[in-house]
Amino acid sequence: MKFLAATVFALASAQAPSPTQACNNCIGFNDAVLNMCELNDKMPQTWANEVQNWCNANGGSTNECTILYPTFFTGILGTFLNDTAQAQCSELTYCQNTYASDSASPFSPPTPIEHCTPCKNYMTDLANIAKFDPTHFHQIYTVAINWGCAGLPNFEQKACYSKFRNDDNEKSITDFIASIDPKDACEWLYFC
Repeated sequence: MKFLAATVFALASAQAPSPTQACNNCIGFNDAVLNMCELNDKMPQTWANEVQNWCNANGGSTNECTILYPTFFTGILGTFLNDTAQAQCSELTYCQNTYASDSASPFSPPTPIEHCTPCKNYMTDLANIAKFDPTHFHQIYTVAINWGCAGLPNFEQKACYSKFRNDDNEKSITDFIASIDPKDACEWLYFC
C-alpha cells in the first residue's frame, strides 16, 4: 500500500516546471556551462568528442557522426558562449522576458561556481518539458536546430535541417530527452 501511495504521489507530482523555475534553472545551467569553459578552454572540444563517441556507439552514419552532430553541437555551444544566460534562455523560451545582451566579454577571469546542481536542475526541467509540455519542447527544439544548423556551409545546412526537422527524428529526440537521467547526463557532460 505504501508503495502504491508513493507511486501515485510521484506520478501526480511529475509535471513540466513552472515558468519561473524553468527560467532560473536555464540561467543557472547556462552560467555553469560558461564557467566550465572559462575554467577549462578544452571543454567545448571534450563535449564535441563525447557527442561524436556517443553517436558512433549508437549507430549514427559516418557522415552524421563526423560532420553533422559535432558541428551541430559546437554551433549550439558557440551560441551559449557568445551571449548572456538571460538572452539565451529567453530565446530558448525558458524565460518570458527578452533581455539585451551584455557587452562584457564572457571570458573574464573565472571564479569557480557549482556546476552539478545547475546541470541536474536544468536536465530535470528539460526532461519534464519533453514529457509533459510537448508544445514548449517543440519551441526549444526548433531554436536549438536553428542554432546548430545555421553555422554550417549551405550544402550541410540543408542536410542538417532535413535531418532534424523530420517528425520521426524530432519524436526520437523528444523521447530520448524525456527518458534521460539528469544525474547520468550531467556526469557524462563532466558537470558532476
